[in-house]
Amino acid sequence: MKKGILLLFFVSFVTTACSGNLGELTRVDVQQVMSDGSPAEAERITDKESIQSIRDVMKEVDWEDKSVDMLREPEARAVFYYQQGEDSQEHLVEYDIWFTDGPGFAVLMSEEEGRKYGVVQSEQTAILREMFVE
Repeated sequence: MKKGILLLFFVSFVTTACSGNLGELTRVDVQQVMSDGSPAEAERITDKESIQSIRDVMKEVDWEDKSVDMLREPEARAVFYYQQGEDSQEHLVEYDIWFTDGPGFAVLMSEEEGRKYGVVQSEQTAILREMFVE
């Protein structure tokens, strides 16, 4: 019986650890990338409403685990800070973000396993563009 409980606990722990759940998004540091490739001063996003909007957008991203070479520098670089619990260490994920002209879409790239290349559709793109580059 004890072995069964331990096995169940272990399986649920591994499943949770490997599920891609990064924890709760607590803040985002974002830098616009200037046309010459240099970064602008970083801005920190911490207010609950903005963080919730970013969470909602990130839920809608279509992720693929592949690397893609882009032809130009990103418009923005963002560091997302995730925390699993009060006593746990923060997990940082860096994203490079490209926006298409007009409403179109946005491309996000990172080195995070399972989330290397993502596409954001038009409505969510407008939210990210407003928060990150305008």
